[in-house]
Amino acid sequence: MPQIRFFPMDRSTEVPVGTTLSEAAGAAGISLRYDCGGSGTCGKCRIEIPGDRVGPDAQQVFRAVRACQTIVEGDLVCRIPADSLPAVRIQSVTDNRLRAGEPFAPVAATGDYGLALDIGTTTLALQLFTPELFTPGSIDPESGIPGVVVRENPQKRLFGDDIIARIQKVCDDPANLLAQQQVLLETLREMIAELAHVHRIDRRRIMRLCVAGNSVMELLLLGLDVVSLGSAPFEPVRRRFEPIPSRALGLDLHPEAVLEAFPLIGGFVGGDLTAGSVACGLTS
Repeated sequence: MPQIRFFPMDRSTEVPVGTTLSEAAGAAGISLRYDCGGSGTCGKCRIEIPGDRVGPDAQQVFRAVRACQTIVEGDLVCRIPADSLPAVRIQSVTDNRLRAGEPFAPVAATGDYGLALDIGTTTLALQLFTPELFTPGSIDPESGIPGVVVRENPQKRLFGDDIIARIQKVCDDPANLLAQQQVLLETLREMIAELAHVHRIDRRRIMRLCVAGNSVMELLLLGLDVVSLGSAPFEPVRRRFEPIPSRALGLDLHPEAVLEAFPLIGGFVGGDLTAGSVACGLTS
């Protein structure tokens, strides 16, 4: 298979002929800007590849191409300009007020745990809680958070930087609804595994997963159609959600664990604002 080498990060990967350069970059662990979701209209995934001529100093002249529209035909050396990379690269983190490997002391007889997921268009943040912290009013802002892991939303690289591009992907091909859900769930599984490993807890003791996000992101995670949000009157297919058994989503938690998503207020007034209202006491 052709070998593709990317500079200045000096990473290489082998991909089949017919792969796009953006897919090759992803295989090498490199995230490119992908604002249009791969339709080729934004030009933000620009990559420089060798041209057909050399300069006056006998140096190879490079030419710019759109990575999402350029097909791999053989070995290639590429240069990635800085403005073709996301402005912020997010890596996994844990709260520095905790010592890695130190388990949480259970605060209830059952010792059960919960998870809270902030599912954003660009970023996923997952936090681990003990049961006491699920009790309204019991959170002490000075006590420190139990543990958190943050990842870049994988949909950015595959389906576009913004929610409009991701809605359009589903409009173009309904199969992209399931595809977008699956990449989210795969990343969520990795985040859960990391929290469980770092803090030495059994995932089967996690009973609840609470999710908040904008309307599109919540619907995509739940595998619900988002096409209606792409045109007026921008009405979501559902505003309130019943608890979903985590096993139905392939999440290895307690056998009776459930995922609960905050209700949507309107078309683009999502569960993240509902959660914020609850946290600020605006609903009391």
